Amino acid sequence: ERQMHVDGGVKAPVLIRSFMFEAPARRRTLYVIMNGQMKLADAAEAVSPEVASISRKAIQELMRGLTYKTLYQGYVTARHAKADFRMIAIPDDVSATRDALEFDPQEMHQLFEEGKKLGRSGKGWIKEPPRLHDLERVSAR
Repeated sequence: ERQMHVDGGVKAPVLIRSFMFEAPARRRTLYVIMNGQMKLADAAEAVSPEVASISRKAIQELMRGLTYKTLYQGYVTARHAKADFRMIAIPDDVSATRDALEFDPQEMHQLFEEGKKLGRSGKGWIKEPPRLHDLERVSAR
């Protein structure tokens, strides 16, 4: 009998669980490296009136929302565990494909090089998920 399994990223695009903070440590930091951009720029972009286009856009937006929710949950968990939070993603100003299902080896190489350059520079790490409102911020306990 043949089986297919759905990518675990559909349930949790970022795996962060409380047991990850249980080991004794003087200082803890949760590092999250996002494999993509965190922009909202194309969220309201019009789609062609076809079932496939509408479905694709709906799934992309569901995944975007789930990613933000999961990042925020990890941020809150880290802060309650008295840990720092650091996150990095592909900068919004870097040109990337609009279709997450499209795989272009040249583009992947370019994105890899951009990520390597950013990582080596030490810049780009943020201390909380993007676009938090004041009441959503959590200080370490």
